[in-house]
Amino acid sequence: MPDSTDATQTSTARLGSPRRQFLKAVGSIATIASLSSTTGGATQLDELPIANQYLQVAVSAAREGAAIHTENFGEIQQIEQKEDRQQLVTEVDRSAEQAIRSTIREELGNEFDADGHAFFGEEEGGTLDAPYVWIIDPLDGTTNYVNGIPHFAVSIGLAIDGERQVGVVYYTPQNTVYTAVRGEGAFKFEGGDENLVAAGTTESLSVTDEGNLQDSFFTIGLNEADDDFAFLTLFRYLFSSTQGVRRLGAAAADLSFVADGIVEGFTEKQLSAWDVAAGTLLVEEAGGEVTDFEGDDSEDTILDGTVVATNGLIHDSLLDIYDRPDARSLLISPIDTVRERVESSESSTRP
Repeated sequence: MPDSTDATQTSTARLGSPRRQFLKAVGSIATIASLSSTTGGATQLDELPIANQYLQVAVSAAREGAAIHTENFGEIQQIEQKEDRQQLVTEVDRSAEQAIRSTIREELGNEFDADGHAFFGEEEGGTLDAPYVWIIDPLDGTTNYVNGIPHFAVSIGLAIDGERQVGVVYYTPQNTVYTAVRGEGAFKFEGGDENLVAAGTTESLSVTDEGNLQDSFFTIGLNEADDDFAFLTLFRYLFSSTQGVRRLGAAAADLSFVADGIVEGFTEKQLSAWDVAAGTLLVEEAGGEVTDFEGDDSEDTILDGTVVATNGLIHDSLLDIYDRPDARSLLISPIDTVRERVESSESSTRP
């Protein structure tokens, strides 16, 4: 049994560097006001963490969308509901997507049409069936944005021949840009006042090294269509038996937090390609793992929108809980029974 000193040390260790930095800034939107449009940006390829033409285009376009977020935060006049009453859309969603598309076209010039580029966006649609597909969520976390909650982002992914190759999540409230290129790693930096990258702010991303499910921290997504007993049982266990679960309401931003070592895992069902295209690549390039609940990590499956994204070390434990044949009975069992059954199963399968 650890003494109180050991317990304090464990609690302190829990707040690792990325998590501590996030907690310092969360709730503050002072950085929002300083963000302004920089179409065409002064940033050169060698100023980005990865010298990739398409990454530069994606960061430039995301910057334009984020600038529209900042200009209108707290000023929304018109809100519409989609078919799902929990899905809102505003003039900011539409304006940001238009700006993002225009920037990508402008940056690529004749290459856009000549090489077969296409868009697939939340507000203006498009196709996933093209050699190059820019997958866009102009305002991930619209409901948060509308209600003045500072947790929202721009998400831009580029799929080449059906495979995610570039991902950018611009986390507007902290002016933080999360980036990844397949095979080249994942990085974050602050947006600059003039250049796209603020000097001296680039850091590589890495998932946590926490291997104990009970000591892990999660974000999760739930929606009104979740009548899946296995998923609800998983949520119940995580909520009661881990370091905690948060439903933050912006999948791309939540995935960025996994890549940044702020949380150990994120899961949600019934998302869309624009929710996950960029963020899942961030997690993979930061050393994490992304699959569906069957353990399938194929491109089509991930873009289909049911994701389990973790640091990799706790991944199988999550899938095992979801796969339990007694999920329905556990959903209505006392929580002590749930813990006992789940954790005894973990012990019996642990090497």
